[in-house]
Amino acid sequence: MQTCRQLADRHREHPTATVKFEARTSDGWTTECFAPTWFAFDGQTQPRPRAASRIGADGPAVLADLGYGQAEVERLISAGAPGRTARAKS
Repeated sequence: MQTCRQLADRHREHPTATVKFEARTSDGWTTECFAPTWFAFDGQTQPRPRAASRIGADGPAVLADLGYGQAEVERLISAGAPGRTARAKS
């Protein structure tokens, strides 16, 4: 038995025909995704998911979906209610 991390560590440098991991970056946030290359239709592997959003980046949209108005969302954000992870330092 191996964890996903152990699989990724083993196959990152040496991907195989069936196991591959891909790093995707968005807004300074890197997500490593498992890419199951054996799952294909007509010989084509399926598209990989986009990079995950930075934790908390979707807070304004979630609050709006919950019925909060724009002014309420801005007030909550300025109060620090919906948190967001810090950007990685370069």
